[in-house]
Amino acid sequence: MLVFGFLFMSGKACLLVALFLTASWIGVLQPVEFNSEGEEAPIFASSRAVTTWSGTVQLSSSYTVSSGDELRIQPGATIEMPLGARLYVDGRLSVLGTVAAPVVLTSGISTQSHEGLQFNTTSNGFGSVIRNLTIQNADYGVTIYGSNPLLDNLTVLDPDYVGVDLFSSATPTITNLHIDEAGQDLHGFANTWRYGLGLSIGAGSAPVVTGLHVNDAITRGINVWGGSGGLIRDTYIHNVSLATQAISAGVWVEDSILLFQNLTVNRSDHGVYVRHITETGVTRPTFRDATIENSMYVGVFVERLNHSLYANI
Repeated sequence: MLVFGFLFMSGKACLLVALFLTASWIGVLQPVEFNSEGEEAPIFASSRAVTTWSGTVQLSSSYTVSSGDELRIQPGATIEMPLGARLYVDGRLSVLGTVAAPVVLTSGISTQSHEGLQFNTTSNGFGSVIRNLTIQNADYGVTIYGSNPLLDNLTVLDPDYVGVDLFSSATPTITNLHIDEAGQDLHGFANTWRYGLGLSIGAGSAPVVTGLHVNDAITRGINVWGGSGGLIRDTYIHNVSLATQAISAGVWVEDSILLFQNLTVNRSDHGVYVRHITETGVTRPTFRDATIENSMYVGVFVERLNHSLYANI
């Protein structure tokens, strides 16, 4: 009877009933998300904390962006960090620098190194974006564990150990990355061979990198290991040399599968060095449009670490 009655209502009455039902369903179907404890929370709930930094911000210790929260850094801001401090990201980081007014992350004292940015796996999928950021006086520029931020126009000056370091199946998108003099300004003796690296891709990571420039690094321009992959295109690497605890190379690939397009390596101890180490793994990088110039020792070197298995290729 109820359905039959709707059919014979006037046009205005039907419209009012339809609007009432639509409004009711909108309230019922409000989008939801889940917080870090797995509890349901409305997307537009006011519990999300947004912190904004502008001007000069002086940190006294490490800072963490909590899961579900957002830190926004305005154009032209300068972030000064003390010795050993690191900016950890469990939620969302939005660096809003511009070409005319980049954001600068630096040390409060020029002779002391901070630890840069670190994206943890809990930040994956939160939409972190870094635009027009310059990092200086750092041991590590940006470290990413299992996350997928967008890095656009990032410059890392004089990182002691690694400019950008990827672990735990990290999948960032990186455009216009400039890393200068990695390892050149290291204070004291390095107790590890992992210093003076430009971009390191490891532990199953697979970034998409477009427009990479690495100049004057000590150990590696690009260092790939641990079953990693991805696409690296439009890359220029200049002058990678002088490492004392590892082989200096413009590009080093071990136990990984990835694609290089439009690669130039100029004036490095070794241009491209490919080494297969793990017998249960696969080493199969692809290079398209690669130019290797002015190498000190070898332009392209491909080997299996266990030479006794030379007959079992």
